[in-house]
Amino acid sequence: MSDIVTGLEWILENLELPAVVLMSIGGDATLLLDQACEALVTAGATVVVAAGNDDEGMGANAVLIQALDQALQISVVLGTCI
Repeated sequence: MSDIVTGLEWILENLELPAVVLMSIGGDATLLLDQACEALVTAGATVVVAAGNDDEGMGANAVLIQALDQALQISVVLGTCI
């Protein structure tokens, strides 16, 4: 996650609005990741987070989305066409 946080910090330092930050990541969410995303939202960026990057539920993005009320959560529901 440290590489992702470093990338988000770079985006914040070089931010030009309007801006959208789209993330589809797996792994454990961390406080530093949450803080980096909150800083982007506070600076005016739109943060979009993909939901459910594993087969066992929401994964790291569920934790991230709970911490960020301002982030947009994108999800897909798979079904069968009849």
